[in-house]
Amino acid sequence: MVRLTEKRNEHYNKLVDDTLKKLIDLFGDSLLSVSSFLQTTGKAKPTLLIQLDEPIGVLMKSDAVSQNRKKIKAMLKEVSDFVILITTAGEIADFADDFPMEHIHIKNRYRKLYGDDPIGHMEVCFENVQRAVKSSMQNTLMRLRTAYLSQNYNDLFVKELIAQLYPTFESALYLRSQSIPTGLQEIVFKIESCYNTKNNVLSEIAQNIENGTTAGLSQNMFGLLTALEEILAGVKGLKGLSAEEV
Repeated sequence: MVRLTEKRNEHYNKLVDDTLKKLIDLFGDSLLSVSSFLQTTGKAKPTLLIQLDEPIGVLMKSDAVSQNRKKIKAMLKEVSDFVILITTAGEIADFADDFPMEHIHIKNRYRKLYGDDPIGHMEVCFENVQRAVKSSMQNTLMRLRTAYLSQNYNDLFVKELIAQLYPTFESALYLRSQSIPTGLQEIVFKIESCYNTKNNVLSEIAQNIENGTTAGLSQNMFGLLTALEEILAGVKGLKGLSAEEV
């Protein structure tokens, strides 16, 4: 699987570097690793994934960390314009099994900044990914069918739906042994190709979204609905691949 290099602008590059120095100083030996990744397409705002050796409840009982509590609060306020996720060594060991789609999304675009490389060493189970993709798409389709039949939808509804499906599409490509691009148009083009959709409505919607044109996104709801149903059928039909074969 090809992992794409994260791109960050200079502002966030400096902000991440400054934050990393503070994390090392504030958490000391309890800080096992820090990685960064881009949360979604389009906006180059990074997310930091921080791995600590113990849960916060345990660390706050130690003088080494508890004495820095006010500084930690101030540091988190300074970087409130991007997301910080804090996990532990025990939790991250099961991350790929518990959150297979999130794992693929992160692994496709992360950078190790400090310490261990838990993301790089994780292996994801094909069946877990397939189950997660099916669940995500079925949940989306249940809402989409109701919206379509009741005609209770608009352009914003479609835009938000596509944004929510972004990591699902990444994992659907993973299931077909495909490299995963970062651009929405490239992703949906490969999805349509891999799963043989009978229309290109997803590509049309993705192009409009990336061009900043949201007007008219909901004009072909039936085409969107049938395309997603075809993709789901294709995901359900995949058999017998292991993580090593993907």
